Amino acid sequence: MRPRAALAGVLLAAACSGGGAGGAKVTTRELSQTAGPNVFAMAWVNDDELIVQRDNDNERPSAGTAIVRVNPNTNAPPVPLAFDDRDGHCQLHLVGTRGDGRVVLERLCGDGVFDLVEGDPAHPESALEELAPLTTTSTGDPAAAGSVSWKAGQSEGLLNTGGVCAGVGAVSSSGVRPLEQRITVDGVSWRLGDAIGSGGSCSNTALVAGPLESPTGEKLAMFVFPKTVGVSGPDRWGVPGSLVVTDRDFQSLTRIVDDVSWDTSLAWAADGRIVFSGKVHGEAGLWRVDVGSHELVRLSALYGVSAVAPDGRCVAAAPSSSGVEQSAVSIVCSAAD
Repeated sequence: MRPRAALAGVLLAAACSGGGAGGAKVTTRELSQTAGPNVFAMAWVNDDELIVQRDNDNERPSAGTAIVRVNPNTNAPPVPLAFDDRDGHCQLHLVGTRGDGRVVLERLCGDGVFDLVEGDPAHPESALEELAPLTTTSTGDPAAAGSVSWKAGQSEGLLNTGGVCAGVGAVSSSGVRPLEQRITVDGVSWRLGDAIGSGGSCSNTALVAGPLESPTGEKLAMFVFPKTVGVSGPDRWGVPGSLVVTDRDFQSLTRIVDDVSWDTSLAWAADGRIVFSGKVHGEAGLWRVDVGSHELVRLSALYGVSAVAPDGRCVAAAPSSSGVEQSAVSIVCSAAD
């Protein structure tokens, strides 16, 4: 979704409790022990294990980041995860999960290594296993990982490079291959991988966030912003677009929610519904939508980074803005329906 720098100055609204828009019955509880600097990534890997990455110090960006394990069912203090990162010489960024309890990390090391690795939060002391070099297969140029959808057992996954020139590529042990598939939305047609390797000059292609694979593996969800064609730089982030669902070949595209902007998180629940953070018709919040009926429910006014529990009933949410000096993770749960 959006890089955290793009959200500076976007303040988090107060959390709802007792009900959401559309009559949804929701409860919100704050994990006060998680209070600290800016949160910019989360992954809910099993029932009692939520992985959170945040800045060590909002006032000193050079202080780096911390990856911690949180029990979402209690208010116990977070447990730091000291992943084996070559004696601390590497930066690690949480960019996805493997669907089996392991997480996907982007690794950038001082010796020039730039790759995707997987780590097991249950055994963070174990060596990180390389998944793929972060280089474009056709040119050898670096390809950043903004988000990754790559389940265990698959020979390749899908990678979004993030930023104002976000593009989509297939990622494998060979590297990143920009997708050649062309999609058309609102009369605008572009190749999903065109922005990869654009060098920051991408106003001739549209912005895409995602895609993310559904629990069954049959569908992909992503945000598309055709109106960003002709728009340059950070102005692209505020342009409204649509949440769409497509097949794996990107041939059959269905619009699910229109007029979405400032998307910050996207996740599939176990029951096939989609949860995301962003603005819909200008209203910020944490949203859930039924892919079949397109029924949209605003679960909470919480707006920022989010992660869905394995059973889909609860969502962890936290602000993703450097304008919020101290923030805690909240758990938003809806009644069974």
